[in-house]
Amino acid sequence: MNQVKASPINETHLMVLRLFTTALAFFFLINIAWADADPPGWIVRENETGYICQLGTRPLFEFRSRDVPYKPYVSKLWTPSGINILRDSPQDHGHHHALMLGINVENIDFWAESPQGEQHPGSQKIQDIQTFTSDNPAEAGMQFQIGWTPSGGDPLISERRVIKAHAIHDPVTLLTWESVLATGSGREEVQLSGRHYEGLGMRFVESMDRAGRFFVSTGQLGPLIRGDERNTACAWCAYTAQVDGKPVTVAIFDHPKNDRPMVTFTMGDTGNSFAYLAATWNLWKQPMQLSANQPLHFLWGVAVWDGEVDSETVQSVRGQWLQLAGVSDAQAYISANGIHGGRPNSTCSMAIPESLKSRPSMAKRPMPSITHIGPRSNSARQTGSNRKGSIY
Repeated sequence: MNQVKASPINETHLMVLRLFTTALAFFFLINIAWADADPPGWIVRENETGYICQLGTRPLFEFRSRDVPYKPYVSKLWTPSGINILRDSPQDHGHHHALMLGINVENIDFWAESPQGEQHPGSQKIQDIQTFTSDNPAEAGMQFQIGWTPSGGDPLISERRVIKAHAIHDPVTLLTWESVLATGSGREEVQLSGRHYEGLGMRFVESMDRAGRFFVSTGQLGPLIRGDERNTACAWCAYTAQVDGKPVTVAIFDHPKNDRPMVTFTMGDTGNSFAYLAATWNLWKQPMQLSANQPLHFLWGVAVWDGEVDSETVQSVRGQWLQLAGVSDAQAYISANGIHGGRPNSTCSMAIPESLKSRPSMAKRPMPSITHIGPRSNSARQTGSNRKGSIY
């Protein structure tokens, strides 16, 4: 009988079919593994200047807590694509530290950093640091106990500060800055004052000083104060400019339950000076009294986008931020750990104000995973068991 020989073409087709089938099976297995894998995790870690907060490999913000004789601050803030928008201590105004908080307390200057006559500036001294991460809600950051201390004196103010990043679906980097201010130990009352630009302020990278544009929730910037400087009462204020040819937008949000509504300070959109954006308390017109039995509470949101965004986008992200920032983490920490934040030698004399008692309790949601760092310490960590001229 004649034997039929296998066709070389048929063998080749069979080999290709086997390879294709194997590759297809591998592809499906990989996709199943990716579908089951956890999303990129939160990371809050120490670096040479302080701490950096990341979502997976993506940097969100950096907080400088080392070698800061006058104030700790957010030194870098990145857009989703990795563009930093902040500038630290430029030559023209060395006391402008990226994203910082500064006012006057009892006529002691916590904004500027050079003596005014015989008056020396005050220092915001870190007494305690903790880092935290949480999957529900999706957020991570740091919380601090800070003493606002005059030169050679005891703290005038004890501040509990929380700075954290949130994860939302929109392509934006979103932060909360929360500050609860109480009088220092033994002080019944202190006065808060300041210039028309003092508060939570941002200095931008040099390329953002040119051809930028401010826009606000009210649709109209406030009247000129001097030069191109304005104060505007608004729910949010945004600034669009370019970083080395790439457009970016940054916005600051007010919270409706703040103890005083935000009045923004803006300057630099004419291109004749540097650009600056601050959330002020209007202290130059209305100083505030901080009393021992009534701490002050402030929540601000900061959002950064790649590209130029419109008012509707800013308003939408602020709305999401308001849902996320409705819980007072600093107040919840004080409630859980006592008025001294768990540190017997702290100088905080803090009680929860009536205006905050109606806020949702942090105890109603999963607690974050907390790492205790201690006062300017790089060791002795304990990990929580719960899972989660002009000087303007």
